[in-house]
Amino acid sequence: MPAKVMAVVKANAYGLGALPIVKRLISEGFHDFGISSPQEALELRTHYPKIKIYQIGICFDKEVEELIKNQVSIGCSSEKMLLHIAKVAQKIGQPASIHWLIDTGMGRLGTPYDNWREEWRKISRLFDKNKQINLSGIYSHFSNSEKKNDAYSHLQIKKFQTLVQNFSKQEKSIKFHFCNSNAMLNYPNQRFDMVRCGISIYGSNVCRDHPLIKTKSSYQLFSHIIDIRTLPKGHGIGYNHLHRLEKTSKVATISAGFADGIPMQLTNQKAVMIGGEKLKVIGKVSMDYTTVLLPQNSKAKVGDKAIFLGTSGKEEISIENWAKWKKTNVYEPLTILGRRVTRIYFPN
Repeated sequence: MPAKVMAVVKANAYGLGALPIVKRLISEGFHDFGISSPQEALELRTHYPKIKIYQIGICFDKEVEELIKNQVSIGCSSEKMLLHIAKVAQKIGQPASIHWLIDTGMGRLGTPYDNWREEWRKISRLFDKNKQINLSGIYSHFSNSEKKNDAYSHLQIKKFQTLVQNFSKQEKSIKFHFCNSNAMLNYPNQRFDMVRCGISIYGSNVCRDHPLIKTKSSYQLFSHIIDIRTLPKGHGIGYNHLHRLEKTSKVATISAGFADGIPMQLTNQKAVMIGGEKLKVIGKVSMDYTTVLLPQNSKAKVGDKAIFLGTSGKEEISIENWAKWKKTNVYEPLTILGRRVTRIYFPN
């Protein structure tokens, strides 16, 4: 049977806007959604009462009651936490769905793999005694999923397979999930009952041109030119005048800066597209503005669109470009897009 897909929409759907993204995914047939924080779960439940919501992180004790009341499957990593969940479930008279997180090698959260048998002996008694709590899933996280045939990933897979073999015989209702977007593609035989797809849903190049899947970017980030001026040779641009013009030049100022999520590392890169042409960012990216060098024959005018991410004609600037310039991964630049950035959604 094919694995189910959990759409991961944590961190405001990777900065793109969780509520409208979930609405669209529901229309495409998605039913299962993964989040990290209880706040994200409650926001989704308020707007979408029928979907399945999984908290794939770990919550604080004080947050458990609201998660149970809102039928969110809770990530659990210890006997102590399970005892608290059971106590709360009994107090409010509502069942609690549990997904047991086991640390196969990430070293961050979850029951350490070497201790899982001992921990299971303890918590299994809790499940037997308290019918208000239900173990509905077991999951773990890859550490190096972006690497194919990675030795450490294979070690983690071996550990998780041991869990599956042990539990699938006695607990038929447990769902196992391990793969994120990268692992889903790089280790296709390890998808188990469900895969957690995050960055792949939004069209990252991480998955583009992979033989198993074809994606394209689902977003465009743009602003507009707010000023154009001609400045003489030697004139400094922006704070600290880190750039000085080599000749008399046309300079466009775009109404977007680092408060909107525009990386300061775009300086000196051809990182803005105007009229289908990639143009160089000059001077420091400031809180509210970005300045670019226009060709002398440019027909650009105030109000014209300036694209930071997406395509323009045959040109493209991708989130992977940003990640390279920032020396980071593709997740960070998306998730820090500012609140001032208006999200506009199109049906197709």
